[in-house]
Amino acid sequence: MVEDSRGGVGIKIDEELTAMVLGYGMRLAEFHSKVMVKDAVVTVPPYFGQVERKGLLQAAELTGLNVLALVNEHSGDAL
Repeated sequence: MVEDSRGGVGIKIDEELTAMVLGYGMRLAEFHSKVMVKDAVVTVPPYFGQVERKGLLQAAELTGLNVLALVNEHSGDAL
């Protein structure tokens, strides 16, 4: 967490760390489903802006994961 330009709180995402977490989740999904995972829909917190979303997409690209869509967590819960 970092202070943003307006004096509020922001989230700084390290793409490499996020890529490691996404890769771990991908391996867990492959292990339990016994199917190779290459596409995913990823949920993001509602306070994520465009910069954070772009960072998440870049992290997914590092892992070789094809993100079909980024969905708000609340929308994902509803679905």
